[in-house]
Amino acid sequence: MDYPGTIDFIYGLQRHGVKLGLQRISHLLELLGNPHYSYPSIHIAGTNGKGSVSAIISSILTEAGFKTGLFTSPHLLSFTERIRIGYSCITEEEVVNYASRLRSIIEANGIKGTTFFEFVTAMAMLYFAKRAVDCAVFETGMGGRLDATNVINPEVSVITKIGYDHREFLGDTLEQIAYEKAGIIKAKTPLVCASQHQEALGVIIKRAEGLDARCYLFGRDFSASLLKASYKGIGFDFVSEGLYLNDLSLPLAGVHQLENASLAIMASYLFVRKRSKKGQITSAIKEGISGVRWEGRLQLLSLSPQILIDGAHNPEASGALASFINTYLHGQRIIFVIAIMADKDVVGILRHLLPIGERIIFTAPKSDRAAPPARLLDTARSMGLKNTLCAATVKEALDLAFSFTGHNLSGFRCPQYYQRDLDINPNEPLIVITGSFYLLGEVLEILGFKPVLGDLRETMRV
Repeated sequence: MDYPGTIDFIYGLQRHGVKLGLQRISHLLELLGNPHYSYPSIHIAGTNGKGSVSAIISSILTEAGFKTGLFTSPHLLSFTERIRIGYSCITEEEVVNYASRLRSIIEANGIKGTTFFEFVTAMAMLYFAKRAVDCAVFETGMGGRLDATNVINPEVSVITKIGYDHREFLGDTLEQIAYEKAGIIKAKTPLVCASQHQEALGVIIKRAEGLDARCYLFGRDFSASLLKASYKGIGFDFVSEGLYLNDLSLPLAGVHQLENASLAIMASYLFVRKRSKKGQITSAIKEGISGVRWEGRLQLLSLSPQILIDGAHNPEASGALASFINTYLHGQRIIFVIAIMADKDVVGILRHLLPIGERIIFTAPKSDRAAPPARLLDTARSMGLKNTLCAATVKEALDLAFSFTGHNLSGFRCPQYYQRDLDINPNEPLIVITGSFYLLGEVLEILGFKPVLGDLRETMRV
């Protein structure tokens, strides 16, 4: 089977829907020889920031000399982005080979109902074992306790900020959601935890104490001091017991990244300190922090016109985006292009963004889960906003946004994908594209960035 056929098969597994649980993935991995036990790992759960934390940890460990596997979701342009070693993604040929092996084992053993996320998780775990990684970083898909990644026995667990998301699967209260996220905590395994709402923190601390897992809590056991911040990134000092680092530079924008970076540093330090000298750890952290790249998070794509993308897909994330704009882009003319999935808290997301947009264009990417633009428009107008428009397709939305800046979409020339040194002109309008990773991926494809089967991006993670 070729690569497109393989991807069709993998995405066809979405027909099995959302099935949280560890029985199927455990059985499949046992048939594969339990590849996930052949290397140490770090496990990250949370509502917001877990992707950034995972990427930063991977960057630090790579700079420390470890052959580091990284498993994350969703992807923006190519399925291969989900599985990486160091700074390189799995190849299309490897996807075909590993998927073929998994499919053969599933069919030979009569395994029924394997979900998309279980299949891809098993693929990553097998790939990391066959490539003999020194360690692997796993981001959960949904929740934690019953997430397919929770078959690993990590050396360090990390829980990022917890908020409301996926309520239909994780619960309606912060306590219920925290209970699911805290399911990744393992006995006598250190836990690195973000500052949390008290309701969530109580649940996490109780589980950690019950499992004799020492909890390193941000603001109590380690902390960071912001030195500088702009739309290009942040500079900060970090301190914990036995480790002090000054003048670190992170090329990820947003003050919220201060805590994400601190979680990553603490987790990396706990993992590395038994294996390297302190000087080597310090150097690796500095290099890893400064060299990290994580697309789709407050990423400036272009200057002509000025375009910023950010995957703010829940109220906490849209609040962080609004805070970033109000702090660093105050007075900037903002033109929003927004798409939101129908199962999300639409009002919660919009209430942060609508007041700061000069114009808001609602649209829908190619996904059955997308909320209809007309529904988003009605919701915005019910909230008192009148400067709103509706576009049936993402291309039509971009055409409108470009026209409001005096540019033409047909004349756009795609710049280099990842740029660190662009300067925003405060006197020119800024197109901000947000609300869903589905939307970001489709926008990147329309603008000319190179996709690989770009219509297959994010899935309901199982």
